[in-house]
Amino acid sequence: MTGFALLLAAAVLAAPARWIFPDAPFRAVVKLDKPSAEPSAGIAINLPEFGNTTDKLLDVVMTDAAGEFLPVAQVWRGSGREVLLVAKELRADQEYYVYFGGARFRQGPMWQPQISLLMETRQVAAPRAIESWEKMDAVWRGAPEVDGAGWVANIYQGTNPFGNSRRFLSHYTGYLRTENMTKLTLYTLSSDASFVLVNGKYEFGWPGEHPSVANAKTVNSQAVSCAGPLTRIDYYQAKTAGNHPTMVLGWQKGDKLQTIPETAWVHPGTTKLVRIEQAQGWPVPAPLLKVRSYMGFADLWLYEVTGTLADELPAGWAVQWKFPDGSTKTQREFTRIVVGDDSLTVTVKLQKGVDELTGLRQVNFTEQIPAASVQNAGDMSRYLGAMAAENLSELAAATLRGYVAFLLAAEKDQAAGPLAEAWLKKNPDVNDALWLPAQVCRLRWLAQSDARAAVEELRRIPPAGRSKYTAPLDILELDFLVFYLNDAMAVPRALEISTRDPKSETARLALVRAGDYCRLQEKYPEAIKYYQQAQRAVVEGSAGRKLPAQDRAFSITIRDLLERGDVNIAEDKLQEWEAVHPVGKLASDFLILRGRVLMELGRWREALVEIESFEKLQAESPFQIDADFYRARALFELGKKDEARKIWSEIAMKYPQHALAERSRQWAGK
Repeated sequence: MTGFALLLAAAVLAAPARWIFPDAPFRAVVKLDKPSAEPSAGIAINLPEFGNTTDKLLDVVMTDAAGEFLPVAQVWRGSGREVLLVAKELRADQEYYVYFGGARFRQGPMWQPQISLLMETRQVAAPRAIESWEKMDAVWRGAPEVDGAGWVANIYQGTNPFGNSRRFLSHYTGYLRTENMTKLTLYTLSSDASFVLVNGKYEFGWPGEHPSVANAKTVNSQAVSCAGPLTRIDYYQAKTAGNHPTMVLGWQKGDKLQTIPETAWVHPGTTKLVRIEQAQGWPVPAPLLKVRSYMGFADLWLYEVTGTLADELPAGWAVQWKFPDGSTKTQREFTRIVVGDDSLTVTVKLQKGVDELTGLRQVNFTEQIPAASVQNAGDMSRYLGAMAAENLSELAAATLRGYVAFLLAAEKDQAAGPLAEAWLKKNPDVNDALWLPAQVCRLRWLAQSDARAAVEELRRIPPAGRSKYTAPLDILELDFLVFYLNDAMAVPRALEISTRDPKSETARLALVRAGDYCRLQEKYPEAIKYYQQAQRAVVEGSAGRKLPAQDRAFSITIRDLLERGDVNIAEDKLQEWEAVHPVGKLASDFLILRGRVLMELGRWREALVEIESFEKLQAESPFQIDADFYRARALFELGKKDEARKIWSEIAMKYPQHALAERSRQWAGK
């Protein structure tokens, strides 16, 4: 045959087979990957289910390239998850076609393979300890929420591979190779209950709630009869308590107990999914969703979910993804952050003019997900970026609440500001524990761009909230008047607050803010007067001689906290320091440290005011270089980048041996 003829023959062989069922919108093209050593187990075909098959897979038929029907068994369907089929026989290097969709019944030849080794798991709400096989059977049949199913190598798992592992049931179905055996001894290790059926008959188990701790003398085992070359095993397990899940079926070989190996089980052959096609050549609405990572923080679970389409989107077609919490995406690929580990179903719609296709995918959250960390800048950048990309008006209140709680716990206050504002619009309940932190966060965020508007918003808070949280909201108002607005009304307002309950912490802090206003006006005698009124009595009897040592101790503690990244604790320590010795602001490094803490919280304007005040107060201080460095950081973030670079360049040139010289050189180049 000539070269041209060979190419032509190859082209003919590679040409797509004609579409046998005009009423089937989709077909999957598969090829044999590996045959089974046991013909009765058949060839497994695993297909993604994207909402276009019928409940019992009655729409699914299989043909070869010539259109001849082939026997196929419908094993399992999970809506939005997977379809498991078993073909009877496939040849190597040929393409086969599985037609589905259109909500139509199609009849092809059926057959019954020996299913092995299949695992299915289901969720249960909160069953009590399962003390008998009869109870296990009833609980399994009554569990409506199926996580998933799939082929496994053997019965040796320590987690739920298809969903949540806190409370779940599992059922394995398989055949053991028992050629030339009449008896064998099986054992189970499980947490919690497990039950073993042989050839459909219950033989033994390990009921109740317990960890999977046993030895050769205490392990639950049973000698069972074999039924010939293949012996059917059904293994059930229920994880109901706080123990780590375990599912192990083993046997005794000689005098040793061992897990039944993969080679002892019958397994089906395997196939490769070549592609999924649409009858008119349209794109296939088969969403691919992956849980890339998770962060567990402050009893809150957040998951990074990525989505894409299986194929490129042809010109003219638009895509829309829809999550149950209201989030909508219109890109072919995206990343978003999901709050909580409840399974969710995502829908996708492809549209071109009046032509439209829909699909769906269920996302389950398992223990096999990589962990991300709030300490990793790259991880946090992805999470923050994905949250910021959301249309906040679409999101459910629960999602917004999760975002806000996470960001506040992770000390990303300014990033949380717009999210807190969106959540508060949907959740004005002042009794919610997050209401006050969210209000403070959103007002501080607003103050970065418009402090006067922040004060007006604060004063418009309804009476129910203002009366419930009078003290913290009053101090927040003083912060805005003093550090942002330079408003002379700060002093009379502070004095008014201080007289309301003169012995309270709020009264003392209000007097400190009056002193802060005077300090920022460089009216130092007046500042000292208010600081001294606020300062607690020195009870140790030293007439104030120990206060300098206290100042040094506070300074060291706060610096250590900043080095460790414990910003919120550092802020608490600063508040404790200014309550004990506010006069110390005038002669210690308090103002630099407060500026650094405020920078970490994104409050750049407030930080700049404090650092500039320090530089005026202590022009000869050995901390002047530190003050210059951090003043430049604030200026840089506030848009005065050229001025900041000039400061850093001078530090690097004049003080090359200083601890901040190298960092100054790096920042000067940004």
